Amino acid sequence: MSILTFMYRLISLGSDQLLTLTEGRNYAWNEVMIPRSSSS
Repeated sequence: MSILTFMYRLISLGSDQLLTLTEGRNYAWNEVMIPRSSSS
């Protein structure tokens, strides 16, 4: 594996984890801001 491919995979993996972390945070924020009673 070339260093370029390694860096590309590292960056893509990092961005995927960052996206997942951001989505998880947004979900938690929505859970806090929006009561569960209004969703049902």
